[in-house]
Amino acid sequence: MTDGPAAPARRPRLDPGEEPLNSMNEKSMARHLWWRVGYFLIAIHVIAFVMMYAAEHAPKK
Repeated sequence: MTDGPAAPARRPRLDPGEEPLNSMNEKSMARHLWWRVGYFLIAIHVIAFVMMYAAEHAPKK
């Protein structure tokens, strides 16, 4: 037997400034992740091209 209505489920407390995880926030986080992956890949290619340029123009012994 129950004495009354069931208590509603409690939400976990959030730290100040922390947003609840909802679908919009997850989509935004995924978008930021892909931008970071893209920047990383571009940076790796730039470094590779600079190294190839340096190797081509190094003084010969």
